[in-house]
Amino acid sequence: MSHSTLLKTEKGLVRLLAWTAINRIFNSRFSRIKFQSGYSRINQNSVIELTGRISGFFPGGEVHLKNEYFLKPPFNIANMIIVNFGIENAEEVRTVHHLYQTSWGESYIDEYSAAEDLVSILGTIVSEGAISGRGFDESCMIVTPEPFKKHYKEIEQTFRDAYEFITKSGDRTALRCIVRLGNRIVTITRQGDQVSVGVDADFARCLTRISLHPLDDVVYSSFGSDPRLQALAEIFRIRKRNSITAVYEENGKRLFLHLVNERDNIFTFIKRSDEKENTLIFLLEFLKNVMRRMRGADGQRRINESIRILELAFDRFGKASFEDRTRRAEETYLVKFKSRKGVTARIARNTGTETRYAIAVQGGALSRCMSLKGVPGYLMSLRASDRSLIPMITDVEFIDVGAEVERLGSTHYLLEKYRIELMIDIIEKQTIRPGSYRERT
Repeated sequence: MSHSTLLKTEKGLVRLLAWTAINRIFNSRFSRIKFQSGYSRINQNSVIELTGRISGFFPGGEVHLKNEYFLKPPFNIANMIIVNFGIENAEEVRTVHHLYQTSWGESYIDEYSAAEDLVSILGTIVSEGAISGRGFDESCMIVTPEPFKKHYKEIEQTFRDAYEFITKSGDRTALRCIVRLGNRIVTITRQGDQVSVGVDADFARCLTRISLHPLDDVVYSSFGSDPRLQALAEIFRIRKRNSITAVYEENGKRLFLHLVNERDNIFTFIKRSDEKENTLIFLLEFLKNVMRRMRGADGQRRINESIRILELAFDRFGKASFEDRTRRAEETYLVKFKSRKGVTARIARNTGTETRYAIAVQGGALSRCMSLKGVPGYLMSLRASDRSLIPMITDVEFIDVGAEVERLGSTHYLLEKYRIELMIDIIEKQTIRPGSYRERT
């Protein structure tokens, strides 16, 4: 006479399946088992399939671990992300289960309820994948109810691309990739064995974040079907190596100016579209001054001094195209620069805990030293009496040039120009506000 035995109850079906599989209660070749989920209807075939996949991915029974693992804090060596289990025809992420096994042989499961929660999971998997050195297919499996659908395919591809890029070995000291998960833009940076994750609500904030945090030498990559991520990848593909490439784009009332320097750092200046002419004029003057200062620095790595300026545009299908505007920008610069008043900055970094700035209108006397926050107010007071003054930086000079400034080439000059102009924009209330940046789809 047949009879059944109740083995275990759990508050969630996926938890019960994970317990069953990892503890080897179920073997697909000879076990017969039935799962019940209260008054909820469940597909027994889907249940058996998931149990089998968990059983096949996670080692059961005795787990043989490397001795070196016990000398370090535990980290994840195997991860399974189960999205929308038992939910068909869903157009959004409703449930996420992260099942993982650590280097100490312990198994855990975490539960989430939104696409944005995938961001923290991605950060964990990539960070700890850099430690384990395991390939993506060894380290991670993503299970979805309808893997052929676009939004599920994009989740898996995003995890794979980010993982394989960040965990790859190379001679460069830093790696940085940008992806979209749900409604969030995610930036993952690796420096040596350290991996950090930044999350932003839109692309403009992401670009501001990475502009303020350049690296010594960096390799960038961006992944996904988002047109802006594809355009960013294209900018890095067409840039001139060991030189400075500028790409600008008019997006509604905003002008986006991307600068990629010889160290592959990117700085994105966000201006009003009616400031395009002045922005490009003062940019050329600034870059010419940077080249001059780098040329005279001892031990400076030589770079190609030709400056390339491109215009980025999107067609109605979201495809990016680039037009070379170098000649036009240089002609405008030669005709109009002398009639414009920009700003120069002399900077002292080794003056205690705070960098100090002395500011001069082009050709004028230097101001007293002040903090970065004091610069906008000083310039606004000058503009009150001279409306021809344009608060854009045309030259940066470091008083106490150290080995670090010389070693990093144009990066420090571009960073200071960026910081000063961003602070000016903040004070003048020209920063990006929620909803003012129009995302392309």
